[in-house]
Amino acid sequence: MTQGVGRHGRGGGATLADRRKRLFSDHADPPELLKWLHTFRNRPSTTYLVHGEPVASSQLRDLMKRNLGWNVEVAQYLEKVAVE
Repeated sequence: MTQGVGRHGRGGGATLADRRKRLFSDHADPPELLKWLHTFRNRPSTTYLVHGEPVASSQLRDLMKRNLGWNVEVAQYLEKVAVE
């Protein structure tokens, strides 16, 4: 295990790899996603969820519909849609 990176070269705290993982994570939980989505100036005509387990995607879809009033769909395997 790598020694943690601390202030002034002292050990302790999270490892550099841990800190990088937190900084560059490509996952967010639903509250973080909703907070970010609330910053959108224009509502998309339809939002397609294309990643995640079916139950989690369905729950996020329902949460987005309820909290944002958006038209949200869980994309189906090999589904194609026209993008305008």
